[in-house]
Amino acid sequence: SPLVAASQPLPFSSMSERDWRRAVQLWRAHAPALLAELPKRGCPACGADQSRWLFDSYDLHPYHECDVCGCWFVPRHVDWAVFDRLFERSPEAAAHAEQMMGYRDADSGRESDMARIGGYLDDLLPLLPVERESVAYLDAGCGVGHSLRAGLERGFRVQGVEVDVAALALVRAAGLPVVTPDQDVPGAPYHLLSFWETLEHITNPLATIQQYLPLLAEDGLVAITVPNLNALATRVLRESCPWIHGGYNTPGHVNMFHAESIGRLLDRAGLTLLDADGQFSANPLELLAVLAGASRGAFDTLDDHAPRQALPQTAADLLSALWPGAALIERVALASPILRVIACRKGQEQRFAPELSALRDRRRAEIETTANALLAEEVDYKPISEELQREINRRDDLLRTTTASMQDEINRRDSLLEQERDRYARSIDGRLRALGRKVGRLIGSRQ
Repeated sequence: SPLVAASQPLPFSSMSERDWRRAVQLWRAHAPALLAELPKRGCPACGADQSRWLFDSYDLHPYHECDVCGCWFVPRHVDWAVFDRLFERSPEAAAHAEQMMGYRDADSGRESDMARIGGYLDDLLPLLPVERESVAYLDAGCGVGHSLRAGLERGFRVQGVEVDVAALALVRAAGLPVVTPDQDVPGAPYHLLSFWETLEHITNPLATIQQYLPLLAEDGLVAITVPNLNALATRVLRESCPWIHGGYNTPGHVNMFHAESIGRLLDRAGLTLLDADGQFSANPLELLAVLAGASRGAFDTLDDHAPRQALPQTAADLLSALWPGAALIERVALASPILRVIACRKGQEQRFAPELSALRDRRRAEIETTANALLAEEVDYKPISEELQREINRRDDLLRTTTASMQDEINRRDSLLEQERDRYARSIDGRLRALGRKVGRLIGSRQ
């Protein structure tokens, strides 16, 4: 079969492979010394102190698994101060981090982020306690402000919170409202509080939720997205998974949640998890490459001298053809790469019951529509199987006929050989040889 390259995707689309590799290299040069200075911490989800070491990630962060809730986490206080010390040691790392943050504000990244977060907001609108034009929206960890732009497009009153200095500069330059975590947040109460890909970066996510929860209206919603611990790539690639990283120029994914562990975290904060859903799907060729030994995941991307392996084209084509069905299973099983969660204050659950039921009905209909479309495109396997059975029967008949013919030929040759033996035995030469053998046996017995 022809071969297809077993290439690995970068962890983020807003950076080049060269920039990502250099950022990790700069961090790894100082990581052992910097990490050794950090105090220890327990499970960020349930607070337990019992955990076991799993692996060291490709950027040298140790990952543990909580013995109680199964959350994966870096058992060290990895915060912004760590990277301030990195930048003091390495001015190149500081300049590189600022440059890479700028890439996130590029037009292409802005449009895709606004479309994605806008989709989240559209899904939440029917559940919010006020009309669209009256929604007050607070995003904790707003990055370069794409979430705020998406909210403004929908008529929301928006407010952001961000800690990254480079991101803050970009948000303020765009004229968007933003404060730092140590500043007062104006405009409370808010009907929607979001943490879009934020809680995985924070060393104490419980304290962060509790910090902003008083700003939420009594009947408001909390919306969260996090990388999913139960995603196939997370479980299969582990330390070589591009998004399993503790951080190389900002705090990385030091917490990896699944639905159960984030539910425990929300419960400790005084919230009830109302709904969980999955988004996106695994890269099937990436998984196949790792399982087939043709790739080492992020370690291959880091090593620009590593030989690029290949997979059989037929295997890649077959897997790609089958994967749309697997993607549906991922979503239903909450094994998609992104986990989306909606929560409310304890005691407010019934307030959202009708809207949640309608949301789940819409999701079920969407999944069924997609599944039916896939089934409609599927070939009819019955005639294929019947044709296959006819071919098997034809080959079986041919084998039986050939076997019988071969046996007849063997019998014929055995008969001819026996006839030749009899003819030889009756010949003078044959009799003399037989007599010689008898004489030899007689002499041997007398000796």
